[in-house]
Amino acid sequence: MKVCNTRYELEEELNSIAAETDLDLLVEENIQIKREISLLGISCSGNAFCAGGFIPEISGNDSRRGVSAKGKMISHKASDEIFEKIKPIFVAMNYTGLFGVDLLESKNGEIFFIEINFRYGASGYTITKNGVNLPQMMVSYMKDGKMPCDELIKTDKCCGFVSEKVLLEEYEEGFIDAKTVKRIIEDAEILFVKDDKDEKPFRQLMKNYKELI
Repeated sequence: MKVCNTRYELEEELNSIAAETDLDLLVEENIQIKREISLLGISCSGNAFCAGGFIPEISGNDSRRGVSAKGKMISHKASDEIFEKIKPIFVAMNYTGLFGVDLLESKNGEIFFIEINFRYGASGYTITKNGVNLPQMMVSYMKDGKMPCDELIKTDKCCGFVSEKVLLEEYEEGFIDAKTVKRIIEDAEILFVKDDKDEKPFRQLMKNYKELI
């Protein structure tokens, strides 16, 4: 992978590679990224809607690249303006299932499509914690054929969330320091593991990280 800053530099690089080997190459525009956006929703026989989404604030490195360790929620109102441009894809496919759509916003405000994941990623837990249980809706549809009502994240409050597992792996591999990890966990409004009603899973997760407790 290489970034070419001019058309001449790109042509030189392609000619150099072509002189040595016969390869199929993918040339992409280099976008200056302002932020990533993920939209989560459900599609039942092509009738798709987006319940809300989130913006990653800290993403993993290496094998966790693209996985959110920390982020904040965005409301249905903010998400739906973007999703309406993507919705025809689900209608055309007649897809039934949960999904996540990943996008990029460039520094000049343009939105670029990355991919659709035909599954519900771990960060979907944030949607459930905000009162919209999409997996439960999917089960009801598959069981009874009942179309889910458009239960949406209506609040414009940006709730922060943290995936403790991803954050700890980042700490273990030296990408983030202990003080920062402690602060992030303490400040989070939504945690994937920690639960005051059942402390055992979180204690089990943290047993090897006593310096963070």
